[in-house]
Amino acid sequence: MIDFLLGRGFVVFAVDMPLEGRNAPGDVGPQTHSALVSLDDGIRSPIGRLVLPAKLVLDQIEAEATASGAEVPTVVMMGRSGGGWTTNLVGALDDRVDLAVSIAGGLPQSQHLLDMMGPWEVGDYEQYVPQLYDVIGNENFIASAGSRGLFVAYSPVDLCCHRLGPDAPFVEWLRRSTPTLGKRLSISIDPSNLRHGLSPTQFDALGRFLDETTN
Repeated sequence: MIDFLLGRGFVVFAVDMPLEGRNAPGDVGPQTHSALVSLDDGIRSPIGRLVLPAKLVLDQIEAEATASGAEVPTVVMMGRSGGGWTTNLVGALDDRVDLAVSIAGGLPQSQHLLDMMGPWEVGDYEQYVPQLYDVIGNENFIASAGSRGLFVAYSPVDLCCHRLGPDAPFVEWLRRSTPTLGKRLSISIDPSNLRHGLSPTQFDALGRFLDETTN
């Protein structure tokens, strides 16, 4: 994905998810996303571990543009799986995210329970933490992500999780709901894609979306 973006002339900030890469905890601390709940002290939410790094990047982009007297550039935030979930949430809460690209980044809870894996498909901690979804459902975060545009990608045969087919009720709901927010929506579902990520066809669709929304 980074090579894909660099080849299109983007400046890329890459952020590791909690427990991954440079954000791995070592031998001390939670080892899975579900174990993040142990960090909830009633004041600071573990969800901050996922969303605050993205906010810091947005702050840096804005600060550098302001210092140079330039306009803030178009910001595209994208992620896969847990990174897609983070894109959904940050892209809904912070309108500095112009374009949100969420790849297998989560589903409404009702859609999870329709999956062939049943309750096992509920997902990691961030997908079901009640303090976040008591009022606003995950589907609303997804639809609201990106102030100017939203690209979502799924596969009904994803070998990991967050499987979604072209005839799923959520797809139709997204198509009906997102235009009311006044932005561009692109839904890419590849019924033959076994990867937990983009297929070549979906990379092509993403390229078209970026061409149409950043030029």
